Amino acid sequence: DVDLTQEVLEELEATGVIAPATATRPQTPPQTAPTPAVAVAPAPVNAELNAREAQIARRERQLAEQQRILAEEYRLLRQHHATPPSAPKSVE
Repeated sequence: DVDLTQEVLEELEATGVIAPATATRPQTPPQTAPTPAVAVAPAPVNAELNAREAQIARRERQLAEQQRILAEEYRLLRQHHATPPSAPKSVE
């Protein structure tokens, strides 16, 4: 597993997907505050992500409710077909 991980990391570094392990530590001291471009960019993405997650949650609730209703209708239908028809009462 370790060999495979190392091989994958080397391939990702070679293709430029990730930075080489020696370049992960910056030579300059790290900044204490993020740059404005970095701080502003995630906000629209987070808003879109939150909106999408809310939409998915609503849809999941709708589907769960539809499934519950269908199961109840199926149960009632089976119950209706399982009960034998009663004989008509004679009117005297």
